[in-house]
Amino acid sequence: AYPAYLQYLYKTRRSDGQAALMNLATYMEHYYTENNSYTGATLAGLGLTNASQQGYYTVSISSLTATTYTLTATPVAPQTGD
Repeated sequence: AYPAYLQYLYKTRRSDGQAALMNLATYMEHYYTENNSYTGATLAGLGLTNASQQGYYTVSISSLTATTYTLTATPVAPQTGD
């Protein structure tokens, strides 16, 4: 029963990471609207921190070009098993 419970917790907490990514994507699109490029966008420059709202994930921006970017949510304890 315990492994099933842990999987339930991981799945439930995953929404925190998904919400953080959606929020960051919204900020990135706003940045693009103002600058006509994603180049130069940073979490600090967008007024954000790298922690998700509930703290189960850290988010990052990578592979920035003028027209593309990659967002990543990395689980942190106690979500590291996800």
